[in-house]
Amino acid sequence: MVELGFTVTQCDEAVFYDVSKIKHSNYIIIAAATDDFTIITDSKVTANSFLNRLEYHIKLVCLRSIS
Repeated sequence: MVELGFTVTQCDEAVFYDVSKIKHSNYIIIAAATDDFTIITDSKVTANSFLNRLEYHIKLVCLRSIS
């Protein structure tokens, strides 16, 4: 995750975040547990952009979106 520009939180080494101050303060928070990710973003556009970048590194199976 660090290779993708994310910062590890101080409270949990399995939680990462990225905040873009350039465009509308986009943000992504990712919690990882073994082979599962929970992704929290400001929009579906930000989420899809991240998932597209991540697919270059690992194979993804997206189960569903939590509203």
